[in-house]
Amino acid sequence: MDKLSLILNRLSVTAGVFFSGEMCGLAHFDGTEQREGHIHLLSSGRIDVIAQNGEVVTLDKPSLIFFPKPNIHRLRATESDNATIVCASIKYGADTSNPLTNALPNMVTLSFEDDQYVEASVNGLFDEAFHQRDGKQLVIDRLTETIIVHLLRHVMNQDTGYQGVLAGLANKQLAKVIIELHKSPGESWTLDSMSQLAFMSRSKFADEFRRVVGQTPGDYLIDWRVSVAQSELKKGRPVSVVANEVGYENSSALSKAFKRKTGLSPSAWLKDYQQINTDR
Repeated sequence: MDKLSLILNRLSVTAGVFFSGEMCGLAHFDGTEQREGHIHLLSSGRIDVIAQNGEVVTLDKPSLIFFPKPNIHRLRATESDNATIVCASIKYGADTSNPLTNALPNMVTLSFEDDQYVEASVNGLFDEAFHQRDGKQLVIDRLTETIIVHLLRHVMNQDTGYQGVLAGLANKQLAKVIIELHKSPGESWTLDSMSQLAFMSRSKFADEFRRVVGQTPGDYLIDWRVSVAQSELKKGRPVSVVANEVGYENSSALSKAFKRKTGLSPSAWLKDYQQINTDR
């Protein structure tokens, strides 16, 4: 499995299109309540995207704006703007704070003409979204997920200056290590074993990893293990079994890592997640 598919599959990234068509007026989005991100894709016309701090981003040509994490924002369009859009929520098997979302800024914009693969997928999405066909919802959800993949590829291939897992995967030496961490989070990883895999000295590897990814190798491994554990716990798997699979001797050790990352024990975190979804 390739390096990007590994992380997307482990984190169970899914999209759900909830609006497609002409927009006029104001639309308010509060992903903090459902712990989800959002993506808005403009087919034609013009819309303003208003952030919580009042910053306004205007989309006036076919393009998208992606909020990887929960983000309070509004869309605004007048009748004369002739805005035709598709909006979708983005959910993760892990928490919304995970190695993938932490690698991205709060907001990513992209003009479709800047990436031919995004443009091709978007054209398919709009064709499906604006017509009534059997299986429409399934098709547009999957196409939106495909667009997310192309968008992440685009970010990885650009010299964006971002830190995080996408920058690490774009680095040939570090990518070898990160891919193996993603494949086998339950292995007994040490700084020695990781640096040997990268064909670097311990000190050089540690410095390069922190410079590119923005974390120490050990901190990244903990974040990844907890994110994988979250995805597995949501599937109803026992804490003790998940703990062993992600590299911890017992539930107590996993709980310690969980609290370090989320402030909650695995059972308390899962209960909180289930309560949010019950209240929806």
